[in-house]
Amino acid sequence: MRHGWFGTTILLCSSCLALCHLTKAQGPSQDPAQFTAVFEEMPNGRQRAIPASGFAEVDDQSSIAVRFDGGKMMPPKMMPSNEPVVMVEILITGFVRRGATSSPITAIPHYIDPPLSAGANADHKEVGKVQTHSKAYDPPASSVPGTIVDLPGIGVTGADEVVLHIINLSNQQTFEVHLYPRSFGFRTKTSDSFFLLRRLGVHSAETALGFDPSNFSPAPGVSYGGVYFARDNRTARFLQPGIGANVSFMSWKDPAKSNTTGQPATGTSTSSVQVGTGVVISFFSNVLQFTYGANLNVDKHRAYWGLGFSFVNLAQRIKGSQ
Repeated sequence: MRHGWFGTTILLCSSCLALCHLTKAQGPSQDPAQFTAVFEEMPNGRQRAIPASGFAEVDDQSSIAVRFDGGKMMPPKMMPSNEPVVMVEILITGFVRRGATSSPITAIPHYIDPPLSAGANADHKEVGKVQTHSKAYDPPASSVPGTIVDLPGIGVTGADEVVLHIINLSNQQTFEVHLYPRSFGFRTKTSDSFFLLRRLGVHSAETALGFDPSNFSPAPGVSYGGVYFARDNRTARFLQPGIGANVSFMSWKDPAKSNTTGQPATGTSTSSVQVGTGVVISFFSNVLQFTYGANLNVDKHRAYWGLGFSFVNLAQRIKGSQ
């Protein structure tokens, strides 16, 4: 019985401690991580919560909403002198990182004013200076307003990371939000192309007359189309498929038509440069490309298919993996 009573007592004490810890964690706090909620407001109108860890990939066309729960903020503390001391005073700053270069975010509503431009009414001492503002939690006199960070507005194209610092100036506790801009969805782009083309329909008898079989002959060109970068689907995210149109330049050596007979004349040749166009399907953000199209400058057997790639996109992919 003693052991049973002792074990029960220990269990009850442990439960009480856990309950006290939980109550304390859920009570008013000075830690911005406890009362800050961050959301991604996507281009399609949907909203997505940023994890409590503060790390997330976001669409580079989205806006980031920062909101505060006043019910979880610690109110001002009364000192023995009966003077209130603010326990939560929030400042939001941030920067955009590209490689080894970082640039500060110079416009966050309520917290950072855009730099003043030179003008007739501008104070020259303030031109180009960034003004920051902190917001104190002192109910009912004042609350802490939320804010919106417009990612296209701060120029995140090609950025590696966007970092927001949500700082409680009363004790310097900081909640950091790390955002990684991505071009999610179907985005159009232009890419160089280099195809190895296989001509269709040329038989041995026609080859003997001088028709070029184009057995995977090289053809440089350019492709334009869309690439789909998925947010959640891992397979689609890996493949990064795309579809579009391609223009390629080729040099099939076909015999020219005889003016008298209208038939291909052996020993003659058509124009040395032709233009072909067709549909292109790509993978890995236009690195690997497949095409099916037609040579616009030959009289017969125009169709071809080809396998190719983009030198520029391949180089960017190799650079990004280093």
